[in-house]
Amino acid sequence: MPSRPDQDWVQDILEEADLVATALAGRTQSEFLSDPVLQRAVLHMLQTMGEAAGQLSDATMQAVPGVPWQQIRGMRNRIVHAYFGLDMAAVWLTATTDVPHLAIQVRASGLV
Repeated sequence: MPSRPDQDWVQDILEEADLVATALAGRTQSEFLSDPVLQRAVLHMLQTMGEAAGQLSDATMQAVPGVPWQQIRGMRNRIVHAYFGLDMAAVWLTATTDVPHLAIQVRASGLV
């Protein structure tokens, strides 16, 4: 895979965070839990965010203190390797609470 600058990976994270927000706008947890297509779409977005986070240099990760980069990468691994054991209520919480907070922190860092 060709090397990409960290700024591109950070941009990928923000784009996926925006897609999560768009996909879930106006939706309730109940709607999310009853819609397997929406669940899979959000899981793919979270997986992409985790993959991008895994490509970041230590310097870039340190430039945004307080972001749980290891957990973001761990979420990606869990989605990929333990797909059928996922707790969709926890995914909802991640998507509606953690992802927006991450986007705010990354945007405030000035990395992109």
